[in-house]
Amino acid sequence: MASFKEEVSEHISAVYQPAADEIKNWFSALREVWPLVFLLILSLSILVWYAKPAPPNKVLMATGTGGSYKVLGEKYKTYFEKKGIKLELVETHGSN
Repeated sequence: MASFKEEVSEHISAVYQPAADEIKNWFSALREVWPLVFLLILSLSILVWYAKPAPPNKVLMATGTGGSYKVLGEKYKTYFEKKGIKLELVETHGSN
């Protein structure tokens, strides 16, 4: 009958060896396909860079000729100017 230390050592080596072999297999596969992985990451990065549109620098907002909508539009205009966005107010004549 084996001692406790020997049994633990056997179990550890039984777990370690397959894990080490699996890691070696992964690294060898990675060595073979790294150019493809690199090209995939590069192409996805380029796609995200060009597909995501930038926010607009100029925005049009319809307001009334007077009243609370005009005042609210002016407040928005000053707020957006602080953020570097030009807000152009377009006066409407209501539902006439």
